[in-house]
Amino acid sequence: MFLVACYGTGAKPDTTAADSGVVSSPAVHDSTPRADTGNVPPGGELELSTDKSSYRSGEQIMITLVNPTSNSYAYNPCTRLIEREVSGSWVEHKEARICTMIAHILAPRSRRTERTELATGLEPGRYRVVLLLSPQGPAVPAPAGVRVSAPITVTR
Repeated sequence: MFLVACYGTGAKPDTTAADSGVVSSPAVHDSTPRADTGNVPPGGELELSTDKSSYRSGEQIMITLVNPTSNSYAYNPCTRLIEREVSGSWVEHKEARICTMIAHILAPRSRRTERTELATGLEPGRYRVVLLLSPQGPAVPAPAGVRVSAPITVTR
């Protein structure tokens, strides 16, 4: 089970722990402007991509989120999931991670690049990054979004 909480204005801190091994501390909004946030043409769906298609176990990954919609979304790159392809199905790779519950905000029609890392000791194979995004703002008509990267190859 994977649990992540992202909050809008006036939310109370979250101090829960998720079954996936991700431990949270009080939620904090991160609205710091990023140098790579820029204008994205409207239309389409949220996108999640990685900077490379092949990594080594334990290596840093740069993920890029593109938001061509008119909604803002909250997310946390630390709470991302890694799934491994096993016999044609995607299975979550369980990790013990400690994350500060900072809600990064992806503005409408913008892009943002974040850093995360692969766990050490991953077996070679095909994996993908999964990230939960929560719509922000009053009366937001957009549903929560789960975004999945294209498969990546992990080697030793």
